[in-house]
Amino acid sequence: MANKHYSPRILLALLGAGLLGQGQAASIAEWEGCSSIPADVDRLACYDRVSGRSQPQPEVAATPPADAKRADLQPGLPAVAAQPVPVEPDPELLSALSRHWELEDEAKQGAFLFRPHRPNYFLPVKYSTSPNNTPFQFRETNYEPEVFMTYRTDYEIAGFRGRFINLGMVHQSNGRSEGLSRSWNRVYAQFGFERDNLALLIRPWYRIPERDEDDNPDIEDYLGHGELLAVYRKGRNAYSLMLRNNFKSPDNRGAVKLNWSFPLYGRLKGYVQYFNGYGESLIDYNHSQQSLGLGVSLTEGM
Repeated sequence: MANKHYSPRILLALLGAGLLGQGQAASIAEWEGCSSIPADVDRLACYDRVSGRSQPQPEVAATPPADAKRADLQPGLPAVAAQPVPVEPDPELLSALSRHWELEDEAKQGAFLFRPHRPNYFLPVKYSTSPNNTPFQFRETNYEPEVFMTYRTDYEIAGFRGRFINLGMVHQSNGRSEGLSRSWNRVYAQFGFERDNLALLIRPWYRIPERDEDDNPDIEDYLGHGELLAVYRKGRNAYSLMLRNNFKSPDNRGAVKLNWSFPLYGRLKGYVQYFNGYGESLIDYNHSQQSLGLGVSLTEGM
C-alpha cells in the first residue's frame, strides 16, 4: 500500500481554521476584558474561560466490578487501605492587599509604572451641616507627596495575617499664602493585615518639628497621631472606614469617614462618602463638620 504524504501547508491551514473558529466563539469585548485584569493568575483564568478551554478534572479511580476478587480481602493477606488520588487545589485569587502592594510574584506589574495609590473620586453633590462660610475666591488644593518602602511579612495575630510594613515620610500642604497656609511633615510606620475580604491598615505617625515659623502648631490636637483604615470588598463593591483620634482628655477630637464604591455601568462606579469630625481639609483642620457626598469613583486605592 502506498504511503500518503500530507503537505505541511494543508495541516497548517486546518489548524488555523480550528483556532479561528474557536476564537470567534468569544466576543472581542470579552477578550479585552481579560486583558485589563492586572493579576497574572486571574487574567489567565479569564482567558481559559472565554476561550472555552476546559479545566483539568481530577482523576477518579476506576471502580472494580462487584464480583471481582480483592487482594486485600483474601485469606492470609493483610487488608490494604485504598489510597486517595491526590487532587491539586485550585489557584487562589489574589487579595486586595496583594494586588495593591504587589505582595505576591503573580501581582508584580513591573517597575516605573504609574498607577493609583489613593482613591480618587468626584463628588458633585455634597451637603454639610456646618460649612465654613468665610468668603474665599479660591479655597485650597491639598498636596500630599509621599515616599515609602514596603517590607513583606507573614505572621498571624488575632486571626489576621500580617502582610507588610511600610516605612515612609509624607508632606502635606495646601499651597496658600501666609495666614491661610497649612502644612506639616510626618514620618510613619504602616502595618497591613488581612482576613478573607477584610483588610486593616494601622498607621501611627510622628510629626517632624518645623524649623521656621509654624503655620499650624496645634494640628496634632485635631488630626491626632495616627489613623486606622478598614477596607472590605464584596464583588465589585468596596466599603471603607477611617478613624482618627488624638487620645486626649478632656479635649478629645478626631474624625470618622465612611466610603462606599459600587458599580454603575461597565467600569463606571458610584461613590458615597460620609465624614464627621476634624480635618476634612487642611484649611479647616480645626473646624468640625459633618458632610455627605455623592459622586463617581475615578480610581480605587488604599
